[in-house]
Amino acid sequence: MSSVGLGSVLCLAAVALVGVAAFYRLDAARSVLGSAFVGAVAVYVIGAAMPYLTHNPQILELHLLRSGGTIHLLAGTAVATLATKWMCSVDDRRLFFWGCLIALLLCATQLSFVFCIPMILGTYFLRTGDQSPLVHASGYVVLAVLVGILCPYKVWQSIDTYRQYARGTAEWTAVGDWARHATPPDSIFMIPTDATTEPAKPGARTPMFEFVSHRRVWVDLRRGAAVLWTPSYYQTWRSRMNDAAHLGSLADRIDYARAKGIGYVIEGCAAAAAQQEIVFRSDRLCVFSGKAAS
Repeated sequence: MSSVGLGSVLCLAAVALVGVAAFYRLDAARSVLGSAFVGAVAVYVIGAAMPYLTHNPQILELHLLRSGGTIHLLAGTAVATLATKWMCSVDDRRLFFWGCLIALLLCATQLSFVFCIPMILGTYFLRTGDQSPLVHASGYVVLAVLVGILCPYKVWQSIDTYRQYARGTAEWTAVGDWARHATPPDSIFMIPTDATTEPAKPGARTPMFEFVSHRRVWVDLRRGAAVLWTPSYYQTWRSRMNDAAHLGSLADRIDYARAKGIGYVIEGCAAAAAQQEIVFRSDRLCVFSGKAAS
C-alpha cells in the first residue's frame, strides 16, 4: 500500500464517494449491488491495513487491494444508472438536464466525475415541479455534445491507444526474437523500469520481451510481486529498482551493466549517442552491449 501514490488513493476515495452518493440517490443503498459495493470498500480498507498487521504470505497473497476494481465497476454502474434514470424519467423532467450533465462528466476527463458528487447531492434540494424550458433545452445541448463530439473522440482515442500498444508489442517481439536466436541462453538484459511509461513510448509492453526471448531481465517493476512467494527476494528486487531509478542516462545504464555483468541494455534509440554501438535495433528500440570493449 505504501507504494501507491497519494493521487491514486484520493482518486479511489472520490470514486467511492460518488458511488455512495449514487446508491443513496437511487434508494438502492440496501440493494444487492449496494451491499456488494460496501463489501468491496471494506475489503479494500482491510487490504490496505493488512501489511501493517501481518507479513504472512498466505494472507497477503489474497490481493485484497484488487477489490479497487470492483469499487470502480459498481460505482460506475450506480452513477450511469442514475444518469440514465434522470434522462429518461417521465415523472420528474426537472432532472433531465442533470442526468445529461452527469453522463457528460463521466466521459469527459479522467477526474471530471468528481463534480458529480456535489451535483448528485445537490439535487436533493431542487424544488418540485417542471424544469424551465431553457434548462431543459440545455440538457439536449449537453447530450448533443456527448453523442456528437465526446463519444466519437473517445472511440478514436481508444483506437489510437490500441495502435500504439500493437506497435509497442510488435517492437518488443522483434527484439525478443533477435535475443532468442542471437544471444547465449544465460544472457541477462536490462530493460526500462519506468512504471509510468506510456503506450507510445519504447518502454511499453516490456513483458512481451521475456515471453518471446526466453531470456532473463535484471529487474522489472512487476517482478516485485515475486516477493509474495519468495520474501527473501525483496531486498534484491528493491536494491536493483533503486539502482535503476538513479541511472539518469543511457551511458550510466551501460556502465552499470558492465559493473554488474549484465550482457545487454535495451533503451529507446532516441537516447543513443554517436559513440554508443548498437547491436540490434527495431524502429524505436535499440539493444546495446553491456560488455566492456576489448
